[in-house]
Amino acid sequence: MVRPASITVFERLWIAALLLGAVNMAIAWPGTLAVYRAAGLFKALGIDDRLGLALIDGVSLLLPLAVLILVSRAGSRIASWVALALAAWALVVIGRMLGERDAVPGTRGMLAAICIFLQVAGALMLLRSDARAWMKGTKE
Repeated sequence: MVRPASITVFERLWIAALLLGAVNMAIAWPGTLAVYRAAGLFKALGIDDRLGLALIDGVSLLLPLAVLILVSRAGSRIASWVALALAAWALVVIGRMLGERDAVPGTRGMLAAICIFLQVAGALMLLRSDARAWMKGTKE
């Protein structure tokens, strides 16, 4: 069965969010690394700070990428609910960011907000009737 337009839009929006997220991680790398170094979290675990941050960033990109593939290519209904849960969590994060205006200032904050918007908009595509019908394997 041909993928419906809402699934294609979901896929494109999530890819854009992942790409912007990767750019944002690269921009934030020095500051985030400094915070982790000051906290000493990775030292306590016996892991190099850069390796620890790379692992966190990698998982932060691979999890939504896996969900994206499972939803848009495999038609997994469970993954679609995970996508919706990730989008809901993103709304909680942006609410926190807006509540603490100095938490993520400038370009990083703007990129994070755009990423969250793209992620939520994409997840909402999964609630459309054509997407639901495709997930069930029926035509609308």
